[in-house]
Amino acid sequence: MTLTQRYPGAALVTGASSGIGESFAKSLAKEGFPLVLVARREQRLQELSSQLQQEHGVECLVVAEDLTESGSVDRIVAAIETKGWDVSLLVNNAGFGSLASHEDLKGEVYTKMVDLNCRAPVELTNRLLPPMLKAGRGGIIFLASAVAYLPSPYMAVYGATKGFNLLLAEALYGECKSKGVDVLSLAPGYTRTEFSSSSGLDVRMPGFLVASADGVARKGLRSLGRKPSAVHGFLNWLLTFSIRFAPRRFVVWMATRVVRRSSPGLKGA
Repeated sequence: MTLTQRYPGAALVTGASSGIGESFAKSLAKEGFPLVLVARREQRLQELSSQLQQEHGVECLVVAEDLTESGSVDRIVAAIETKGWDVSLLVNNAGFGSLASHEDLKGEVYTKMVDLNCRAPVELTNRLLPPMLKAGRGGIIFLASAVAYLPSPYMAVYGATKGFNLLLAEALYGECKSKGVDVLSLAPGYTRTEFSSSSGLDVRMPGFLVASADGVARKGLRSLGRKPSAVHGFLNWLLTFSIRFAPRRFVVWMATRVVRRSSPGLKGA
């Protein structure tokens, strides 16, 4: 059964203008989904929309919104209702992080991070999940991260927001699976995207540990409906699996050491 047969309707991708979100949009367009593309940069979305319509013949609805702003989800839902579409697949991908000592960033950065990484996916899910449950079919993907499974010194708030997404997705999987709606937490490791530069992540990683955005999107779509959570990359999976057997004090010490050694531009490390 194809994805469009499992989830008949439109797919909505947040953070669709670049990186993993763009890769999800391209993969879903290839499957034949009409797409709701959401991000702040309208020009990038329009360019992506034109490309997907030309290459795959799918219709795209571009909604340029900053999800940290009040009322953004209401405006997105209103645009979808005006179009007359039913969203059957939601990819909560938009997010940002930071690499810095906690006191080096203004508090408003962290509140915006929580808004985008946590509040926005909760609000979108609250609006789009009930129709899926009523129809008895649908799918929702939450972008977590490998850091959701362990403490993240110098990325404390970001790691906590990803832990939130992980636990929320797994809990909703338990609630919704028997009702026909699939929910997945997708946890990539370090991925080569614009996210790194925009978040100020100066991280030195061996090439074999760096994932591609296309690979992460493929992993998410393959795993949806099969399990409550998926970690992209064998070494990332091994890490997230093995740390549960280590004392938490050791895990924190090791995580702090790894971040300091792999981030030469980190102040105070």
